[in-house]
Amino acid sequence: MYLVKNKDKTMQRGAVSLFIVIFTALLVTTITISFMQLMVKDQKQAMNSDLSESAYDSAVAGVEDAKRALLMQQDCIGQSSQKCSDIRTAMDSGECTTLSTIFGSGAPSGEMTIMQSEGDRRLEQAYTCVKVIQDTTDYVGSIDSSTSATLVPLRGKSAFNKIIISWGLSRSGGTVALTTGSRELPEVDASTWPESRPALLRTQLINGGNVFKLSNFDATGFSNTLFMYPSTTGTQNSEFALDGRRGAIGGEPQLIACDSVVSSGAYACSVSIDINPSVVAGSQTAFLNLMALYNRTDFKIELRDGDTPVLFSGVQPEVDSTGRANDLFRRVVSRVELNNTFNYPVAELESRNNICKYFSVTTEPNDYDTFNQQCDPEENS
Repeated sequence: MYLVKNKDKTMQRGAVSLFIVIFTALLVTTITISFMQLMVKDQKQAMNSDLSESAYDSAVAGVEDAKRALLMQQDCIGQSSQKCSDIRTAMDSGECTTLSTIFGSGAPSGEMTIMQSEGDRRLEQAYTCVKVIQDTTDYVGSIDSSTSATLVPLRGKSAFNKIIISWGLSRSGGTVALTTGSRELPEVDASTWPESRPALLRTQLINGGNVFKLSNFDATGFSNTLFMYPSTTGTQNSEFALDGRRGAIGGEPQLIACDSVVSSGAYACSVSIDINPSVVAGSQTAFLNLMALYNRTDFKIELRDGDTPVLFSGVQPEVDSTGRANDLFRRVVSRVELNNTFNYPVAELESRNNICKYFSVTTEPNDYDTFNQQCDPEENS
C-alpha cells in the first residue's frame, strides 16, 4: 500500500509540472505575438509616414515644375514661335497632361517620374496630375501689421464695377472682440488692440484707365482710400467715393459690420465696395493697395459685375498637384504669383519708428555740415 500511494503522489506532481510548462509556453507565445504585432504595426506606420512624406514631396515637385511652365509662358509674351504656341495651348487646357506636354518624357496619362539618377526609379515617386488654373474666382493672401502694403493687380476676365473684400480669417473659430460703434484708435502702439479683433484695413483703389500720369493721382476718382474699422454695427456696402481723406465721411474710419462669432475657416468681416467708373477687362492700370493696421490679417478679394462673379485673369494662378510614392497619394493646392514682370511701387520711404529730418536753405556751398546733428527721437519725428 505504501508503494502504490507514493506512486500516485509522483504522478500528481508530474501532471502539475506539465500544466505549468504548458501555461508558461502559452503566456510566452502570447507576449511574443503581441510584441510582433506591435513591431509590424509600428513598421507599417513608419513606412506609411515615409511614403506619405515622399508623396507630398512629389506633389510639391509638381508645383515647382508648374512654376517653371508659367515662367516659360511668361517669356513667350509677344513671341509667335511654334514652341510658344504649344506652351500656351497646354497651359490653357487645364488638363493633367499639361506639364508632360510641355516638358515631354511623361506617360500618356500625364504622370512624370521624379528621379535624379536611374537608380531612383525604384523609389516609385512621381506626380500623377498637375492642373494649372490661370483664371481664379478670388485672390487670397495675408498681410502682417509690421510689413509694407500688399498691391493686388485688378485684372479681370471681363469688366467689373464691384470688389468684395473679406478679412479676419479665423483658423479655429470663436468670439471676435469688436467695438459697438466706436472708432477709438490705439494712442501709443498696437498693444491695446485686442488680438482677436480683425485689423483696421486701409484700402486704396488706383484706377488708371488706359493711360495715366503721375499728376493724375491728385485727380478726383483716380485714387481713393477707405479706412475700414471692424465693428458690430456699420455697413457691409460702401463705395470708393466715400474717401475719408476728402472729407466725405468726416475724415474718420468707416464702420464695417462684422460677425462677433465666426466658425473655423470663415472671415469675420466682409464688405462690398462699388467702383465708378468700372474697370475694363484685362486692365493693366487698376490696383488695390491693402495695408493691415494694428493686427495681421488674412484676406480674400472677389470681383463682381453687378451680382455676376468675374474671374481674375492670370493674377494668382492655382496649381493643383497630386503626388505619388508607391501606392500612396498626396494632393497639394497652391496659389502662385509671378512678381518678376514689374516692380510695383509701394513707398518711397517707410519706417515703423520716428523719422528725424532737417531742412535748410542756404546760399553758401558745403554749408550742410552745420546741420549734421544727431536726431533726438523724442523731439523729432
